[in-house]
Amino acid sequence: MDIAYLALLMFIALVAGGSHAGICVGIAVGMGSVRKRIALMLYAISSLIGMIVLTQYMERAVMAPSLCTVSTTASIVSLSIVTGLPLSLNLALYSSQIGCECRFETLEILIPMVCSWIALIAASIILAWLFTKLVEVLLLRIRNVVKGLVLSEAITLILSVLLSVAIGGNTFGYLYQFALAKHMGVVELTMIVLTLIISMALLSEQSIKTVAFSFYGIKPRNAIACNAVCFIIVAVATFLGIPAPASLILSSAIVGSGLASSVRMIRVSDYIKYLAIQLASIPLALVLGMAISFVMQ
Repeated sequence: MDIAYLALLMFIALVAGGSHAGICVGIAVGMGSVRKRIALMLYAISSLIGMIVLTQYMERAVMAPSLCTVSTTASIVSLSIVTGLPLSLNLALYSSQIGCECRFETLEILIPMVCSWIALIAASIILAWLFTKLVEVLLLRIRNVVKGLVLSEAITLILSVLLSVAIGGNTFGYLYQFALAKHMGVVELTMIVLTLIISMALLSEQSIKTVAFSFYGIKPRNAIACNAVCFIIVAVATFLGIPAPASLILSSAIVGSGLASSVRMIRVSDYIKYLAIQLASIPLALVLGMAISFVMQ
């Protein structure tokens, strides 16, 4: 059972390591702040540091580290890969614990967490709108255009590194806690870390390309605001022990930033569709967790 648990956890880590690269450094690459290879190196180093330093804060979000939980999450991750649906790993991992427990008391725990997720999404939109307005005012004070562009690129790159640290602590640190909860030894923990490193090295390119291409030529004010808000929200969520849907938070920040300017980086209709699919991870994890738990009994 422990071998199966470890194997499934490594599979989830394999997918997570590559898929989160675009969230962390994609905008910086699209803006031209940094080359893809350097961005990938910064992402890998920063996120692993974040995982090691901040993983302790995610311990409170681990309630039922069972084979059923990781099986349910791995199934949802596989479904996302096969269908192309952008289901959320963190939402699925947390919710699957409750589904696998199949008790009404655990279902009550989900309600405040769902409220927290909704609050994070709303805060991302509002803060991104405010930050975009603020950054626009500050950048207009810089009369030298070249100096303003260089400064914007440097800030965006720094924020990308900070965001990598935050996501490393939140998403990767959350996965790491599922290993620690099972009292895995040094060898098993090392295998999980190596899986993340391999994933970052070999499976990150497409994720970075997708985000970089989508936001190629993004204006500095939007890039800075989106990265800043995403970093702040994910960092706060980490310290509160809330598994944050990082891609949804970034998308929400992009919507908010777009509303603050004349440029619409994401159509509202596409965002609503994306939001619905991400949130669908919650009931899907509950139902699938209950089904897998029933089969395993």
